[in-house]
Amino acid sequence: PAGVSAATFAFTTSNVNLQPEFTQIISKALPAGNWVVIATAEVTSPHHEDDDFVNTNCQLRNGASLIGDAFDRRTVSNFIPFGGSTITASLSMNGGAALPQGGTVSVWCRQLGEPGISTAQAQMMILQVGGFF
Repeated sequence: PAGVSAATFAFTTSNVNLQPEFTQIISKALPAGNWVVIATAEVTSPHHEDDDFVNTNCQLRNGASLIGDAFDRRTVSNFIPFGGSTITASLSMNGGAALPQGGTVSVWCRQLGEPGISTAQAQMMILQVGGFF
């Protein structure tokens, strides 16, 4: 039918450590249908004196296919209080997936420059719709 006919949600329950390569943060298996996905990832990074930028990239995927993307590049001050600080980026993505056999949607993120130290959490709101035009 036209319009939204079902909704489901997915949330992380703990932080996921990031690497320079994309790391899966969250996924949700879906039955057959047409799905609209709205996702937000929050990435927290330590900041050190020698960093000028913090670069974060997240992707919304349908299986291996990219259906949404977000990038955050923050210029950081050279003056950092003793002990450093943290930087948090919130990245929002949305996309659509036609899944005639069902499938999986997921959020993947990477943090360049702070491998194994930066962490991410994510959430997805997933709505079944009658179709796309």
